[in-house]
Amino acid sequence: MAPVEVPTIRFVSQGETICTDATWTSVTKFILLNYVTHVFTVMQHPGARNPQIFSWMLTALFMPFAGTWRAITVIMSYPSARLSSCATALRCGAVYMVVGCNGAGAVIVPTAFAAKGMNLKDFQWNEWQNDFKHVHGDHPVVCDTIRKPRDDAQRRGAAPTDDDTTRYHLVRIPPDARIEPLHEGLQLENMEIPNSYSLVQGAAAIAQIFFASKELYASRGDQVVRYGYAAFGLTVIPYLWMSFLNLVAAIFRPQYSHVYLVHYGEPAGDAVAPPACDNEGGEKEPPHVDIHEVGGKELERRRKLDGELRDSVVGAVGVVYIRPEALKERPYYTFKPFLESLKKHHGIPVKPVLEHWATLCKEIGQLVIWAFSLVIPYIVIYIMTRFEAAESTTAQRFAVVGWLATGQVLALILPFLRLYGESRAKTIYSGIMITFLIPVGVYSVVNVSKMILEKGVCVQL
Repeated sequence: MAPVEVPTIRFVSQGETICTDATWTSVTKFILLNYVTHVFTVMQHPGARNPQIFSWMLTALFMPFAGTWRAITVIMSYPSARLSSCATALRCGAVYMVVGCNGAGAVIVPTAFAAKGMNLKDFQWNEWQNDFKHVHGDHPVVCDTIRKPRDDAQRRGAAPTDDDTTRYHLVRIPPDARIEPLHEGLQLENMEIPNSYSLVQGAAAIAQIFFASKELYASRGDQVVRYGYAAFGLTVIPYLWMSFLNLVAAIFRPQYSHVYLVHYGEPAGDAVAPPACDNEGGEKEPPHVDIHEVGGKELERRRKLDGELRDSVVGAVGVVYIRPEALKERPYYTFKPFLESLKKHHGIPVKPVLEHWATLCKEIGQLVIWAFSLVIPYIVIYIMTRFEAAESTTAQRFAVVGWLATGQVLALILPFLRLYGESRAKTIYSGIMITFLIPVGVYSVVNVSKMILEKGVCVQL
């Protein structure tokens, strides 16, 4: 009779760490729970289409800090729960209007914009081009490209021509604009603009926070002793922090599957604008046409052009009253009148400048929190490892810290590029990100996988 081998039974005490060999299943589980889950927590732009959503998720996978500025901006803004549906849509960037331009980009309609010499490049184009969005209603904008619209001559490198062909584009309405009902007797407080809160996004953020926290806690033992600051569990820090920010931002802001259109409401002649809506901080004086400055025929021509634009937009949810110049007043413009006031009035700010203080303080607060977000990973790594290399190799240290630093350098440029960058600069930035960040991310994930297989799976009892 063959001898029977009896397995050895060993009793372990509480707090002892038991390690087993890791498999590719362990590696896949680590990547899915700590990296991939994060992409489902990212906040999407209103009306984003599938290519935009996929691009943003891919960016968040390799550069988790890319969404830091957007999440902080949402958190620092006025809570949507205390606003009406109209004001909430404005705050979330879900309200747009249609403008018509010629081949050179000069605005033709609305005519009030043309009178101010507005150009397509004056408007705030976000990183996902405005024209490529899901829009509620019908409109004359051609949504066939994700790039900023340019005519054929510009794409060939030739100088733009001022032809008579009107090209229509979508322009986002800033959150401090006034929106009024389309018809008298309607109340904006009673009008609902559809939005939603994503259950999947919230669940993914909570799950990612739980698993990343668990992995980070587990790395404080043998991982740190063996690999120092190259411990693979430390790679979850930026994903953990960003999932937390995205979770808080998702509570503050709803999401919009479509953007909603408004007409431009310029009262002609001596017409009086309707009373202001409940959106605090809106424009107090609506734009107007001075009948003494504009001749009768010119006024009639403007009315005709504006009427044709209005008739071409079906499904508008309201009328916007805003100075044309306000659509091109980017955040950094608030510093300009302040500096001019100091120079003109010998250091004594005047009242219009004082009104910008709230905006300036808010922007400074966002920058401080954003900078703190970039420093957090290094603080945690120092507390856990004192930046000791231990037995780690150069490749392993680059896989952890190099990946983190590369993503942060690119993320450092992103907020300024969104605010001040031109279309070509954004294209170059996207090329650099694809060229450098994705290869670095893939290289780091490969090295992290090797470390997991080498170290094994350890559980502390």
